[in-house]
Amino acid sequence: MGTRFYDFTSAFDQVSAPTGSTPTGTSDFVTVSYGVSNYARYIDTIANLKAVSASYRADGLAIWVDELLAWFYFDSASSATGDDENIITPSVGTGRWLRMQLKGFGAVQNVATSATITAMASSTPVVRLTGSTATDLQGITAGLGEQLLELYNASSASVTLKHENAGASAANRLSLQQSTDLEIKAGGAMLLRYDKTLTRWVPASGGGGGSAGGGAALEWFEDTDAPIFQMLSSHPVWRYSYGVSQYLYGSLRVPQSYVAGSPIKVLLPVLSLQSADTNLMQTLATLVRTGTDAYTSTTNQRTSTNSAVTNTGGTQNKFQTVTLDLTSTTGTINSVAVAPGDLILVRLTRGTDTNNNDIFVPAFSAEVTFS
Repeated sequence: MGTRFYDFTSAFDQVSAPTGSTPTGTSDFVTVSYGVSNYARYIDTIANLKAVSASYRADGLAIWVDELLAWFYFDSASSATGDDENIITPSVGTGRWLRMQLKGFGAVQNVATSATITAMASSTPVVRLTGSTATDLQGITAGLGEQLLELYNASSASVTLKHENAGASAANRLSLQQSTDLEIKAGGAMLLRYDKTLTRWVPASGGGGGSAGGGAALEWFEDTDAPIFQMLSSHPVWRYSYGVSQYLYGSLRVPQSYVAGSPIKVLLPVLSLQSADTNLMQTLATLVRTGTDAYTSTTNQRTSTNSAVTNTGGTQNKFQTVTLDLTSTTGTINSVAVAPGDLILVRLTRGTDTNNNDIFVPAFSAEVTFS
């Protein structure tokens, strides 16, 4: 005998094959009590799922919980610790409601790009950003704990994810790597996860295909006026002394993926053994435009405007990250726009600070970002 399925105008769908004591005839009546005990159903909140009485908690019964936008099934033998997200503990009695783990992303939603999106709302696990407008995405409607959301930039313009942008409410904000905005270029994608502890969207994986987040490495070279190169705890560092003019030099080529008008920065770890005073490291950036400037040109230069970092007992012998702005916020050096393929020559020196002891810069540790 084949399996029989029943459909009810009350929205019940059968979750298991009928038994001998269940309705079998086409004209058989089914009570509401029987339906809620044997067929999958909808419930609105976690609290109401907890309140479902034992007489209605059939082993294996599936329920859609609207508050969590997820399916749960009842396991009468489970005693797992409840977390109100993946494991729901009934208010009375034994067993647990367990979240069903879906293997696919499922539905896709199209969202049109616009100059600013303060709180993007999504009803699907995948969002396609469409259109042709360069977009600043300031926030995404707060998700559930550990919820995943894939953003695919199907538009013809860049979409920039904004780090901790004040335009979005706290629970809707994005917390991004290195506290830096992240650009998703046309055709790029980013997977985000909603962190329950931080109450923020954070990167789960992906690389926006462009000029933000993790950037290129910048290697320093010595000249006759270099700081002292030494080993500190068996690792190579440069030691900048107090009151001495010492310099390191490096150069970088602006990548073809660079979006004109974007700021270029160097992220540099700096270490002090002091528990007070301040450290100041600064760069002098020289723009050498392809086919325009001589390699020796010093016409277009810019000194970074970053402030000194403060040493405290909590930072003693610990690295602090210094952000050195090679360009203005609009991607210029001496008011001249930087373009893909240009060279930027960089000189790193110690500025005027209040620390009368050494500052250490780890070798091979500088990172360049292009957004």
